[in-house]
Amino acid sequence: MAQPIDRNPSTPPYDAEEPTGDLIREVINETRQLVQLELALAREEVRIEMARARFGGMVLGTAAGAGISGLTLCLVAAVLTFSAPAVAALVVGASLVSVAILGGWLGWKKLPKRPMNETRSRLEADFKQLKEHIV
Repeated sequence: MAQPIDRNPSTPPYDAEEPTGDLIREVINETRQLVQLELALAREEVRIEMARARFGGMVLGTAAGAGISGLTLCLVAAVLTFSAPAVAALVVGASLVSVAILGGWLGWKKLPKRPMNETRSRLEADFKQLKEHIV
């Protein structure tokens, strides 16, 4: 279990023998390490989100192609309504439109809705903690 923090101003939270310059250097080094760690985590999150966005874009592109093809076949079926190939064109066109709708929905679901959400949350928590320590 964590020790409670003593907020009594009469007892400093640091070694009284340690010079202020050393404390400042330590704070700067820890801040530098924190920034480097946050940058590494942000890069990894961007890499993962880019892969998801790339996949979502490919699915959306495929859905758009299938939708255009399906719509074209439906229009051809409408033109050929007075002959037997119209039924086949209508079935194929309707199938392609269905694939386009499904692919569009799946592609949309794969796109990141809030980019870098984890990084934002970590930075907000770090900022809040820093603010509490300063005050």
